[in-house]
Amino acid sequence: MTGAAFSAVGSVMQTSESMKTVSGEEDPRAFSRQHGSTRLLSHTTDTDTIDRVREGLRSHDPVIRAESVDALALLNDALGLVSALGSFDPYLRERAAKALALLGGPQITWRLVRHGWDAVPRVRCAVAHSLGQRGGWVARWMLSHLTTDADALVRYAALCALAQVDTRRARLRLRAAQTQDEHPWIRDAAAALLRRCETTSVRR
Repeated sequence: MTGAAFSAVGSVMQTSESMKTVSGEEDPRAFSRQHGSTRLLSHTTDTDTIDRVREGLRSHDPVIRAESVDALALLNDALGLVSALGSFDPYLRERAAKALALLGGPQITWRLVRHGWDAVPRVRCAVAHSLGQRGGWVARWMLSHLTTDADALVRYAALCALAQVDTRRARLRLRAAQTQDEHPWIRDAAAALLRRCETTSVRR
């Protein structure tokens, strides 16, 4: 990463907040930086500055890559975040998937759906969370698929997200999880979510 790109990241971010994965585990890169509140030093719309921040995504330094994607998330830079979705770095893919939850239109939804098959479970968790925020038929379709994921945390994230966007479909998946999931904690969570969905349905 060039000095200009590093400076651009610094102009956007002062400090970075702790980087927690959906599973609750800490990303080790969080400890190489100062803990504290993340805030924008400037609401920059300067194209050259944003381009230099995007350049940081390709850095060989994992900390600089992480700070770059955090800065792009704060700037709501959909183009840069979509680029981060294609990174080899799972933290960048996870962070970008979370940050894209409410950005863009159907094309962004389709980009997220493609990462519903990501090799890293925490990225799939982030995708599930964001699709639950976005809604739409393709989001509901992918969330339905993710409720049968091999990873327990992904299944749980998908069940929670599906309950937000499609109560009818969620009830079917929750009933199945309540009786069939191998993990007792997911069966208990599914039962609780099912009661909530049924309550919501009655109110409607």
